[in-house]
Amino acid sequence: VTGLRTALAEPYLPTLRILLAGVAVLLLIACANVAGLLLARGNARRSELAVRSVLGAERGRLARQLLTENVYLALGAGVLGVLLAVWVQRGILAFVPMDGLGAIESGLGWPTLGFALALSVGTVLLFGVLPSVRMARTDPAEDLKAGGRGRSGDAGSRFRSGLVVAQVAMTTVLLAVSGLLFRSFQELIRVEPGFDVEQLMLAEVQIPRGKYGSPEAASRFLTELSERVRALPGVTSVALTSHLPIRHTGGNVRIALPEEFGTGGVFGRLAYQRRVLPGYFESLGIPLRSGRDVEARDDADAPQVVVLSESLARDLFGEEDPLGSIVAIDQGSAEPALREVIGVVGDVKVQSLAASIDFAMYFPYLQSAAGRMGLGVRARGDVAGVVSRVREVLRDLDPDVPLDEVSTMKEVIRSSVSDERTIAVVLTLFAAVALLLASVGLYGVLAYQVSRRFHEIGVRMALGASVSKVTHEIVIGGLRLTVLGLGLGLPGAWIAGRFVQGMLFGVEPSDPLTLTGVAGFLAAVAVTACILPAHRAARIDPVEAFRTE
Repeated sequence: VTGLRTALAEPYLPTLRILLAGVAVLLLIACANVAGLLLARGNARRSELAVRSVLGAERGRLARQLLTENVYLALGAGVLGVLLAVWVQRGILAFVPMDGLGAIESGLGWPTLGFALALSVGTVLLFGVLPSVRMARTDPAEDLKAGGRGRSGDAGSRFRSGLVVAQVAMTTVLLAVSGLLFRSFQELIRVEPGFDVEQLMLAEVQIPRGKYGSPEAASRFLTELSERVRALPGVTSVALTSHLPIRHTGGNVRIALPEEFGTGGVFGRLAYQRRVLPGYFESLGIPLRSGRDVEARDDADAPQVVVLSESLARDLFGEEDPLGSIVAIDQGSAEPALREVIGVVGDVKVQSLAASIDFAMYFPYLQSAAGRMGLGVRARGDVAGVVSRVREVLRDLDPDVPLDEVSTMKEVIRSSVSDERTIAVVLTLFAAVALLLASVGLYGVLAYQVSRRFHEIGVRMALGASVSKVTHEIVIGGLRLTVLGLGLGLPGAWIAGRFVQGMLFGVEPSDPLTLTGVAGFLAAVAVTACILPAHRAARIDPVEAFRTE
């Protein structure tokens, strides 16, 4: 027993959880950056805080001052972020459609903007508490003795380096998950659906039961519609079916061999049933493996027949020839409907590209009529231009029969993978921002270390240290932090891959190509982030270093 609201939301929960997890990881990376920058700024202000302490300021007063500064920082960033969000929301919603995620209306309202602003203030306060407390615990004598250079301190340096390691680790996880989902999406769109999707326009035709009460009358109307549409300039073929592939996914019933039918009413395997008019398989490009197609002679007075998909025929009959065999189909009555197999066609992706091979069976329309039919029109050139001419044909035949839900098969397939595309695109954007933040964090730590070691590096270069040696030392220090982050991030990426395994297609959670690519790419970016501080260290003038000392 499940609540209705829960049941309606259930299909979208995995997607939303992944997106929320991506937001949370990105927020943590940003907060680690903020904490590291606040610590670096506080260390540079130790002399100022020492003077305030000597003049009588208590530690609590200093901590409140620093927290107040952080609040202003958070408010400024939050307001700027809200303004940017309002400005770019239309572009984001157009780039990342939310209808596939179950959102009927999407946009930024006051609750959303208020929550974002409160979150920005709260996170800066939370991650600014530790730097503020550490900065307030001044030792006036030592800090004043150090003068404007402040004291770097091994503990503070290790903490900032630890923040960079954590940033690299979280970025590795985000890059790996986004890489897995992106590769999965690429594998998905390469899947062959089992029919030709090119130049195929789809629509719906609703046949009024009051006007076309018998299957024969409805069939005559549909046959004439098909012939007139086929005669239009540019049209090469026309298909009519009760369920178009991928767009219509319902209609599955049980099928078995007659001897498998049991008194309990549950037997055989599930297969999708489709009602088709002659020419359907040829029009959609579904290959006929053996036997014959549905024909006009398969009417209500003729023997009941069925065409099976290749996988269903193999599951029922193994390697034996199924043509002429009888199958039992559950139609909801006490006894199954018995039909003769007249043909076998290729497998088609009925539900989605990601679904496994679907069992399918096709009935002649005259032997199993439907009130609503899907129309497929294949044409040369501009497929969209055919729509108006098809409407004219339908209007001439019967003005009471509308043409609904017009689209192309490519649009249907594109819509069917909208969830996968949305997640892949959004997480890739998140990973790009995370990579930028981690690079900035690594650059900031190294640049700060160079600034604190300005005098030391000047002395070493005056004593003969080469530029390459100084540069190599700075770069190696940055790469050491990167390697530590990768060492923590790659196991985390492996664990995260297990959580998204249900959303992957054709890719393993521990895909070595993705994990190796992420590690190599992150290392290359880290080297780039290390070059600027190393170049700055190599350009230190020993005379200038002694003068500042």
